[in-house]
Amino acid sequence: MSLDLQIKTIISSFFFGIYFAFIILLNYKLTYKLKKIYNIIITFLVIFFNTLLYFLILLYINNGIIHIYGLLAMLSGCLLEQYFEHLIEKLYKK
Repeated sequence: MSLDLQIKTIISSFFFGIYFAFIILLNYKLTYKLKKIYNIIITFLVIFFNTLLYFLILLYINNGIIHIYGLLAMLSGCLLEQYFEHLIEKLYKK
């Protein structure tokens, strides 16, 4: 795999991680007061369709090959989004 393809995979995985963490947070806030069974079904569908979207992005970029550095970049994006979320909450609580 060429270097530019690896960089594209890492960058797209990182930004997808940010997007995924935001969507999961939004899903939680929207389904918080629903019945438990509806919450489970909607959360499953959100995660399922976002996983399909990630594989479609990987299919477009590098023929759908999953690498550990792509998953680590996605995890880093999720963690960064969580960090900024807590930072923004602290700023608005003051």
